[in-house]
Amino acid sequence: MITATMNSFDRADRGAAARIAALMPVMEERYRRLQGTLSRACAGEDIPDWELDLHRADLLAALEVMSPGADESGEEAQ
Repeated sequence: MITATMNSFDRADRGAAARIAALMPVMEERYRRLQGTLSRACAGEDIPDWELDLHRADLLAALEVMSPGADESGEEAQ
């Protein structure tokens, strides 16, 4: 029983690691876009709220997909 549980955790860990590795370039690109937009805003450029919201939401979506789901983390979905 303990071995079966340990194996399921190992599979979940490997799955999470693979998902993070695959999505890291996407997350980095979305972070670069948000950072560039914020840099332009700091330089005095007038950035519309929708553009900031879009870049922020894109980054959050990538982070959410990289996070383990309820079935992998052992937590219940909310």
